[in-house]
Amino acid sequence: MPPVSVGITIRRASQVAPPTLTPWRSLNARLDAPADLHITVFQELDTEPDTP
Repeated sequence: MPPVSVGITIRRASQVAPPTLTPWRSLNARLDAPADLHITVFQELDTEPDTP
């Protein structure tokens, strides 16, 4: 299954920033859509709570 950002770009949004790994272990992609709509999609990669 392709990433959500790929499906959105096919449907008339343009990619501003590709999927990028953040320091907080999530994957973010930024898109611009018609009507000046700015979209950020993300996926949390680390679902386990921090341990002290």
